[in-house]
Amino acid sequence: METILIATDFSPASHNAMVYGVELAKFLQAKLALLHVCEPILSATDTVVVMTGEELKEQSNQLLHKEIQDLQGAETLNVEYFVEEGLPSETIKWVAKRVKAKWIVTGMRGGGGIARKIFGSTAISLSRKPCVPLIIVPEHARFAPPKSIALASDIGDETDVRIIDPLEEFGIKCNATMYVVRVIKKGMDEFLERLMRPTRVKWHCRELHPSFEFVSNNDVAHAMNEFVKEHNVDLIAMVAHEHNIFERLFVKSDIKEMMFRTHVPVVILPEKPAAQSNKVDDEVDDSVAQGHA
Repeated sequence: METILIATDFSPASHNAMVYGVELAKFLQAKLALLHVCEPILSATDTVVVMTGEELKEQSNQLLHKEIQDLQGAETLNVEYFVEEGLPSETIKWVAKRVKAKWIVTGMRGGGGIARKIFGSTAISLSRKPCVPLIIVPEHARFAPPKSIALASDIGDETDVRIIDPLEEFGIKCNATMYVVRVIKKGMDEFLERLMRPTRVKWHCRELHPSFEFVSNNDVAHAMNEFVKEHNVDLIAMVAHEHNIFERLFVKSDIKEMMFRTHVPVVILPEKPAAQSNKVDDEVDDSVAQGHA
């Protein structure tokens, strides 16, 4: 049985992601793991009264129970609760590995200016290097088995095509159609791009009968959102390619922009298949686990 991990901070966006995750778990007949991460309490002055770490964890555990009890139909699910202390994104990935999660679900709210930089930092951090497929749920999105999926494809010959296996499996369960969308930016050879269709993707996802679409636009997020509206797409998928620190600082992230602008859920696929990704992350996971020991 699959396990879906829902990470929540009890915000409205997280509550909506909880509702989405519960409906997804019912559809997939999956187990549910609910997680809240408490960031470490560094210090307290004599004039400020704060809860101890144990008190905060107990309160968070009660809130998790109440959230799931208030959701219609959740009582039929197999649910586990986790309250952990640590850095949110690292702890979420550590728990996902511990419970062998097939999917991570988290909420996201769009915004501009300062709001873009502050809100959703955990979701952004998770999206850079997810350990398993990550579903970002916009604040007002509702779950329904997607009838159509759009994969924003920049999968090259060097990419292991198995990274789209979870998306393919989900699409088959939903009886969805699939668009493989290539956004052609300025300076790219459009004729060559159209000739070099990702035949491996087409063969790999043949049960979804993928169609290939080409869109000319320098702004990937804008192009994908326009495509979604035009074709009534229910779910967007993107691949999280690893970037070095220079690229993260100076190169605009298409995934980050997509997360802030989308009105439909976005699946972020790890660049490596699960087995490889877990092997690469072992050292990081061990260090996080030691912090919880």
